[in-house]
Amino acid sequence: MSREPRREQLLNAADRVIQRDGPSASMNAIAAEAGITKPILYRHFGDRNGLIGALTERHTSGLLAAIRAALAEPLERRDRVEHVLDTYLAGIEARPQVYRL
Repeated sequence: MSREPRREQLLNAADRVIQRDGPSASMNAIAAEAGITKPILYRHFGDRNGLIGALTERHTSGLLAAIRAALAEPLERRDRVEHVLDTYLAGIEARPQVYRL
């Protein structure tokens, strides 16, 4: 498997483990979920902070895209603000463990 699809697979595994185990999810648990050895995980992300940074980027990008879409809705100012806040909170509530990292 090439580097980028493997990286996505590893991020998916990390997402599952963090949703299940919370912010204390270990690199061992993430590697086991992905069906790889821990050194392979480190090869892709450097360390736990690198993995957390990649997950943060992934989720922040998705959340920002949803907020931009909410901002583009043709609503009155007050309704738009409410819609943006609802979108933001829904994004956080959908993956609470990720945002506790």
